[in-house]
This record gives sequence, structure tokens and C-alpha cells, in this order.
Amino acid sequence: IMFFQSIHSYSQLILTPGNITHKPSDEVTDLANKGNDALHAINGEDYTVGCIPCLLYEVTGDSLNWAYWTVGIPYAYNFELRPKRGSTNYILAKEQIIPTAKETWAWHEVAARQIIEEFELGYIKVDESTASSTYLNSEAICGAQYAIDGVIRPSWWKTLHTKADTYSWVQLKLSSPKMVSAVEVFNRVDCCGDRLRMLEVRAGLDSVPAGTTGDVLLTQNERVAFFPGPGENGKTYKIKFLSPKLVQFITFQLTDDQYVNYLNLNELKVLGIFDEEAPCEVWENINIPGNDLNIATVNEDDRDTWQECRELCNERPECNFFEWQHKVGSGVVVNHCWIKSGISEKVPRGDHVSGPPCRAMPCCDELSVEGSNFFGGKYRKQEKDYNNKAWYKHESKNWCIFHGGEDIYGGHWKVDVCGFVETEKNWSRGYGWSEIEAECPGDIGANWRYYSWSSAGSWTGPVDPRIVINCN
Repeated sequence: IMFFQSIHSYSQLILTPGNITHKPSDEVTDLANKGNDALHAINGEDYTVGCIPCLLYEVTGDSLNWAYWTVGIPYAYNFELRPKRGSTNYILAKEQIIPTAKETWAWHEVAARQIIEEFELGYIKVDESTASSTYLNSEAICGAQYAIDGVIRPSWWKTLHTKADTYSWVQLKLSSPKMVSAVEVFNRVDCCGDRLRMLEVRAGLDSVPAGTTGDVLLTQNERVAFFPGPGENGKTYKIKFLSPKLVQFITFQLTDDQYVNYLNLNELKVLGIFDEEAPCEVWENINIPGNDLNIATVNEDDRDTWQECRELCNERPECNFFEWQHKVGSGVVVNHCWIKSGISEKVPRGDHVSGPPCRAMPCCDELSVEGSNFFGGKYRKQEKDYNNKAWYKHESKNWCIFHGGEDIYGGHWKVDVCGFVETEKNWSRGYGWSEIEAECPGDIGANWRYYSWSSAGSWTGPVDPRIVINCN
């Protein structure tokens, strides 16, 4: 057990182990303060960090100090939630329940990430490793077991090192099916890092059949990631899956049959669903032949950068891949952009950038709104965007939630009468407006201010905890 937490009310305190003379480790206090910063950023609430007798009174036999000093759990805390001490005691207004939960979650998210990173809880133990072949047929010197022994070695000796198979591969087996989001590849240190190229990662519940050699491309399980390479000496590469997947077997295979395919790696690790969300993939120096969606338009869909080419793909729901070429010849620069419904293969080519689209998750279809100075209830997403973002209209009233764009009032999300949207006026201050920026209003929660005519010299009224907007 690495973390202990008890949650109480009230007083807005983050209590740490110890007393005036016996202090916990600096790491305990540092994490409490770091989490407190994240908590404060949600709603602007202030919580105080310190030990129980430092902030309250002396106690005996509390679980917090027992967990830390007796059991030896390295991180132990006691939370005292809203309201503040001396206000309404244990009575918390119902409109503060969700804001309290959100700020408390922000603290625990910081704590969880640190615990996972510090104690490597995000890594999944690998039960077994097998390879297509081993160098000089010597498993004792270059066997697949060295890919999961946790040791980074300075040369090829006692690392995974296959023969020069056409399609060398290695397979990892987990003890049981688990959700996996990514793998880490630790490349060889002393030389030959560029052998790591055109690496295909497959994962699923099926094992490579016994007797499978390195002369065939594997078909077991779904392809979940691809590393075009080439790699560099001593580098570590985190290869993220397109989405987390339940797997027991993971294979790594070199797929470039025009290259000498020694698979020579220091270490392989598997990461669970604790890992951060996978970013959008980009394959540099890779050409992807396939089904072009814009072949009839030829140069009409060309873009100056690969980012613009990917945006074109993002805008077309039927686009599953983009390919951009920067071509220079006879003093002429030509950029080509293809968007594709599918591809047949990946081919190394120096002047290409390719990859899947990078589409943001759509905003939810319906919002639940509590507020002052405007109508609460349900707001439904409208068919067309406003200022390139979703907007919402009250189920029965002429009130809307919309983004102001880059207007003179800061471009916030706003709650106001619908006339501003319907007449395309951007000067609404908004009766409610977002304290933080977000792609969708449903992500803002309780971070809303209200417009106040009495704010001296300003339209920025205080954060109003009575304004809460969430997805249904």
C-alpha cells in the first residue's frame, strides 16, 4: 500500500502526519501542496496544509498517523472538505456539492499520477518473452528473456538479439488479460540503433503459434501501433496504442524486408490504462499507398504543411489517413496532400509525412444547467457551429450557451439570450461566462463567473458557485 486517505468534513484542510516536533517526509508535504495548487485552480477555494495539532488540536489514535508511522505507508493524508471552519459547520449548500467534488478530484488526480510514476504502478509485469530466433542460436547469451529482466546493458551481450531474419519478431506474454495503452522500447546502447525501424506492434488474446519463424509477417491479433524509425542508440521510445486494449500477448516485428532485420533491444515494458491519453500519431518519412478520396481534385486539395493536410482529413468523416509530400525539383517546390479511406502498406520515403486523423472528441449533445440570472434546465446542441464551436439552446426558453470567438470580451463561453447567435453579434458579455477555456462548455463545470454591472470598471464578476454546467 503506497497511499492512505480518509475524507471528512469540514474545515477545508489537507492534514499530514506528525505534530509540532515530528515531521513527515518532505515528499509528503510537497505532494500535499502540489495537489492543493491543482485544487485551488478549479474553483479558487483555499485549503490549508499541515498536521492535525498544527492546525486543529492534539488527538490520539487517529488512522492517519497509524497508517504513516506504524504501517509505513509512504503517503498518508486526511482531508477536511468544505465549508470553511466557523461558517455553517457541517451544513454544505447543495449547489456546492459538485464544485467540492471536482476540486477534491483535482487534488487526488495529482496524487494518483505521482504515486503511479514514483512506484511504477503504471507498468504491467510481463510473464514470458519469446523470439523468432536468437543470435548464434545461443539463448544464454542473446535470449528473449533479457528483454524483460529490467537491466539496461552497455552492449549487445545479454540483450535480446535475433538472427537476421526477414521479419524478426519478439512476443511478450502477460500472466492474464489486462488493459494496455502503450509499450516502451529501450534501444541498444552502443551501436546499431537504426536497426529499429518499420516496427509493427500487434496485441490481443492470441499467441504466435509454436514453430513460427521470422520469415513470415505475423497476422495474430490486431495491429495497435507502428514505429517507422529509424531508432537511435540508447534511446527509449514510448509507443502508444491508438486506444487501450484488453490483451495478453504483444508482438514486436520488423517489417522492412529490404533491410537486414536484426531485432536487438535492451528492454521492453508494458503500460496499463494509467498512462496518459495517446497523442495523435504522425509517421515521418513514410509513404502510404491506398484509396485516395481526393484523387479527382488533384492539386485543389494540396496544403502547404502536413498539419494543414491532417486538418483536411479531420474535416472529412470518411478519411482514415492523410499523406503529405514536400517535393523539391529543378528549383520548384510542390506540396501534395492526399486523404485516404484506407491504405495497403507503409513504405519508407524521405519526403512524406503520413498518419491517421487527429479529431477531438465531439461535445456532448445535451447540457444540464444550474444558474442565477438566467434559466437553468436542459440546453440542446444545435446542428450548425457558431464561431467554429458547438452551441446550445434552452429546451423551451430563448437562452443559449455559445462561444464568443475572438471578440473584445475575451472569447469566453457565455450564457445569454439567443439573439447574439442568431444575428451573429459577438459583443455579448454574457450573464454567465467561463472562468477557464475549454473546447466544450460541458467541460467547464462550476468554473463560471457572472456578469455584474456593479463590478468597478470591469465586467468580470466573481466566480458564482451557483452556476454549474455539465453534460447530461
